[in-house]
Amino acid sequence: MKALVIDDDLIFIETVAELMEVLNFETIAIRNPVDALKYTKEELPDIILCDLSMPQMNGLDLFKKAKELHPKAIFIVMTGYASVESAVEAMRMGASDYLQKPFSLEHLDLVVKRAVNERNLKRENQELKVKLGNQVSKHYKFHDIIGKSPSMRKIFAQIEKVAPTNANILISGESGTGKEMIARAIHAYSKRQEEKFIGVDCCAIPSHLLPSELFGYEKGAFTGADRQRPGLFEEGERGTFFMDEITEIDYDMQAKLLRAIQERQFRRVGGRDLISMDVRLLAATKRNPLQAVQDNIFREDLYYRLNTIPIELPALRNRKEDIPLLIQHFIKSSSYLTASDESIQIESDAVNALIHYDWPGNIRELRNIVERMCILSSNNCIKIDDIPQEIINTDSSFSMESSWLNEMNYKDAKNQWLKTFEKEYITNALENVNGNISRAAEKSGINRRTFHRLLQKYKVTSKA
Repeated sequence: MKALVIDDDLIFIETVAELMEVLNFETIAIRNPVDALKYTKEELPDIILCDLSMPQMNGLDLFKKAKELHPKAIFIVMTGYASVESAVEAMRMGASDYLQKPFSLEHLDLVVKRAVNERNLKRENQELKVKLGNQVSKHYKFHDIIGKSPSMRKIFAQIEKVAPTNANILISGESGTGKEMIARAIHAYSKRQEEKFIGVDCCAIPSHLLPSELFGYEKGAFTGADRQRPGLFEEGERGTFFMDEITEIDYDMQAKLLRAIQERQFRRVGGRDLISMDVRLLAATKRNPLQAVQDNIFREDLYYRLNTIPIELPALRNRKEDIPLLIQHFIKSSSYLTASDESIQIESDAVNALIHYDWPGNIRELRNIVERMCILSSNNCIKIDDIPQEIINTDSSFSMESSWLNEMNYKDAKNQWLKTFEKEYITNALENVNGNISRAAEKSGINRRTFHRLLQKYKVTSKA
């Protein structure tokens, strides 16, 4: 392993270099911080020991620059008693440990070994995390996101590809489809995974407060600003910043946000100094982004700046093959809500009924319903009668026996069940309103044009 020792004291660094050689490190000692940074960039040493008090450059500044050049290196700061506080600050910034001068070979050996072991353990944990992630994804789970449908598998592959980059990503999808979970998965598989994930719901913050929340403010910037306050962009420095419902920000604020993203700089409210910004920006909207641009709700220039990588999440009704997996996942995760220690089961008829509901609230609604059924079910078994009335009428075709489905494969059985359900549902809906198509469509919550299409598809005629 390569080691770099940086200190302006020639005798001291030669001594430390000799000690590192004894510990079997290929070591170079450099007195000039600028030369040391150049060496770091070209040679990528495994471990860097740096003094904090040097006339040519402040040790903390050197540490920051060296960490930017080679973030995977182990950093150990060396300090005298008077600058121990600075050493602690360096550890907060990412240094592995510090050595207080003078130190013995034994102490140097202890600190270096501990730092190397911690680095190796972190690397092994990361490799294990990736390995387990790959194994789990084969079983239809990707960082707590459940799905085996082609659309979700495509999104999983997309996340794996784009997460390690710094590209801006715009996530779109209906409310409840899991946009923030996708954002968190991107963060978890990114190079910034050890840093903060900051999530902001743009709808939850009044428009006049958003600039001070994002950019912070200086003392005296407005009435009540009795002290300086950093904003969320500063809090999330070097991490991932997720802005949910980005299209709901007012037009003027969108312009300020665009400038900050383009320049990678911003000013606090009431401030003059430019502050650099290093965050990975992810944004989400429940609207169709292009439609929002056309409706003059979303700035076109901001759209193109954020939409480097678009990810569009499908509605749950368009990935029905994932519903049984999601049901089982939510039953398992709801176990803490129930009074019984026994696991809860769900009958196949109940699963089939849930598959054929349209889920306008998407995954969020499904989870809510499953949790409710887990709490209210009897004998630790969810039956079709446990499904809320707003989801299903138990007198309809859902109560039919499903044993015949076992004779088919999953895809054919699902398609046949869907056809049977749709035909019987619209037939019953028409009969309940004496054949009035408009009223049947309205009561069913189905678009009138869609209702007509289903009537034609199954050759159902109105008797009105």
